[in-house]
Amino acid sequence: MTIKQKQSVLAFFDCYDGIIDGDWGPLSASGTTKLQQKLGIPDDGIFGPQTEEAARKVIGEGNDLTEEPEEGRMLLIPIE
Repeated sequence: MTIKQKQSVLAFFDCYDGIIDGDWGPLSASGTTKLQQKLGIPDDGIFGPQTEEAARKVIGEGNDLTEEPEEGRMLLIPIE
């Protein structure tokens, strides 16, 4: 997964509100920690294989971890 794709995943889960620019900085790292906490996995701030696998599982189940799912919400991951 590219950095832009990871930032897109973080944004999908409302854990990142920065620019999806492919630069991994403090907002991406803190967003990763927030996502890991939402997913119930160790929150080390590293978007590695465990975080990716957990996020993919939740997305595959059609869940965005919000209490009220938004109708028609889509995850767009740029392909490079």
